[in-house]
Amino acid sequence: MARIPVGYEVRNRASKVVMSRHRTRQAAVDAWREQWPGIPVQIWRRYANGTEVLVVEGTWHQRNVTH
Repeated sequence: MARIPVGYEVRNRASKVVMSRHRTRQAAVDAWREQWPGIPVQIWRRYANGTEVLVVEGTWHQRNVTH
């Protein structure tokens, strides 16, 4: 049976709470970068059959650039 992708979830790494859901991996990464810098998160890919795969785990660090 083929796994049918449902989407991606950005979750708080410590509490496992789903912070947002997205249709694409890039949208999940963009949300992580823009909304939760400095917070350890996990991005999971979800499938219709209930399977989940951890895609990335980490903390996005912002760098302040002044010109």
